[in-house]
Amino acid sequence: MTDYGGGFVRRFATDADGQHAGNFTNVVFYGGNSPTGLAKVGSHTYMTRQNSGQVVEIDTFGNFIRNVVNIGFATGLVADPTNGHLLVSNGGDIFDVDPVTNSVGFYIQGAHADGLTFTADGSDLYAAINGNSVQGFHRGSSIPFFNVSVAAADGTALGTGSLAGNIFVNSNFGFLEEINLANPALQTTIFTGGTRGDFVTVDPNGTLIISQSDRLLRLTARAVRVSKAALPSRPPP
Repeated sequence: MTDYGGGFVRRFATDADGQHAGNFTNVVFYGGNSPTGLAKVGSHTYMTRQNSGQVVEIDTFGNFIRNVVNIGFATGLVADPTNGHLLVSNGGDIFDVDPVTNSVGFYIQGAHADGLTFTADGSDLYAAINGNSVQGFHRGSSIPFFNVSVAAADGTALGTGSLAGNIFVNSNFGFLEEINLANPALQTTIFTGGTRGDFVTVDPNGTLIISQSDRLLRLTARAVRVSKAALPSRPPP
């Protein structure tokens, strides 16, 4: 994970909760407001550095390997599953970066975006726009087909497994929204009372991991319970 305010990249196991700073496997310092987005393409890990305006490659422990391209205020980052490229947002545009040739072009111009996430087949891109909505774009189009208001929207993640069919949006205002992709009117606040939310991801075990100003939280769906009084009575023999 990147610690944007503190300037660190931190690595730790995700299969144990209640961890503290001493449990980190590795910590690398990049400078305040510098490490921002993370994305993987195969065995390669990439990171945006907002303050220095760079997209860089790092190793599995967070150590710097090389500079890929320079993009001023590079922030949001996601891997394109169709071609291994990187999409990078900088608050003004979304760029298409080829990390093999170190080349950069436009993907969507004029999109004030963060919190980028692709569908598994790469056909649609979702993004937090202007910090007040989540929009979806069909591949090759700059006109949104999906647009839902979320105050202080930042990180986004598409549900998988039992969470499939929904997009999750972490807000800087300390709450997490679940929005149904087929029926955006089905918008549910599933977490409140937090601090500054940013990153959100779906763990393969079906839980959600969300960042706050000073910690990561794991959210587990509540089990549905039915009282015995609500069950239909058995007919007489």
